[in-house]
Formats: sequence, C-alpha cells, structure tokens
Amino acid sequence: FPDEKLFRRNIINGEEDYITWAQFCKEPLPDRSFTFWDWFFAIMKLTKDHLLSLWKAGLIVGFINKGKAERTLKELVGGTFLLRFSDSELGGITVGFVNDQNVVLMLSPWTARDLNIRGLADRIHDLDVLRYIYPTNRLRDEAFQEFYTQRM
Repeated sequence: FPDEKLFRRNIINGEEDYITWAQFCKEPLPDRSFTFWDWFFAIMKLTKDHLLSLWKAGLIVGFINKGKAERTLKELVGGTFLLRFSDSELGGITVGFVNDQNVVLMLSPWTARDLNIRGLADRIHDLDVLRYIYPTNRLRDEAFQEFYTQRM
C-alpha cells in the first residue's frame, strides 16, 4: 500500500519503479494537499504516541487501502472489523467493518487529538457493532481487554 501511494498507481509494472525526491516529499499525493512524507510521518507519530502496543499485539492492519479493506471485509462474518491508516486524513486511523446485512462501512478517521481525549481501545469498546477483529477473528473484548482504561 505505501508503494501505491508513492508510485501513484495501483500496480507496479516494472517501469519507472523508482522514487524521486520530489515524489517522496515535495509533490502532493493525487487528490490530496499533502505529500507522501507528510502522510507517512503523521502515521509514524500517531503510532509512536498512541498505537504502538496495539500494533505490536497484531490488532492494527495499518497499511491497507480502502478498496482492499472493503473487499476483504465483504467476505467476512457480520461484526468483523479492521483498523487501517486513513488515506485522506493526516495521522488518522479508521475502522472499517461489515455489518449484519453484509454492508461494509468506514468510520471517520480518529487523529491524535481524538485519541488524547479517549484511547483507541476504549473507542472500539464503545461500538457494539464491532465484534471480531481482523485478521485474527478474535472477539473484540478478548483482544482489546488489556488495553481498555480501567474504571474504578
């Protein structure tokens, strides 16, 4: 997926499979106001500050484009969800899920500002439609339990 963004196409065909300095950090991505570097750096910062333990635990798919996420979820049982980095929001993570009518939906991305207010695991816990985490298919509460904020 990062190579799709860098090469600005879906399939690398072996021609011009190199990245120029301008493509990497100067030219905006197609239909975006930010560069690849801006996008990637914002994800790394979000991960370092808010997501590292969840990613290490295998709960974040991360670099998967929206189309592939939709196709993947369409084949799974209702209530299955995945966490992916947003293509459109700098430093955003989004939830994609398939509902019980086999319709795939993508939530608006959460950024560091949102996750400072309420952590990702707690936000996931708030959404009853999210039942199984992809790719492990573990029950949401089993997978995220150790990351929930403890309430007294």
